[in-house]
Amino acid sequence: MPDTGDWNVALFNLGDNAQEQLVTFADLGIKDSWQTKDLWMGKEQGTTKGLIKQTVQPHGTVLLQLHKK
Repeated sequence: MPDTGDWNVALFNLGDNAQEQLVTFADLGIKDSWQTKDLWMGKEQGTTKGLIKQTVQPHGTVLLQLHKK
């Protein structure tokens, strides 16, 4: 998000079973600690550093907002 410096990250599962999805901060080109928020649920998830790991339900999507801590 150019105006805020926040990142929105979507994780997809196209399979028929729940899957754990993992994205490293190196994959995104970012560093340090970030606050995470589940945008579908509207819930803060706490602080993460180095990676994002989420279980995504079958044919589902997780949409996260990362805000610089």
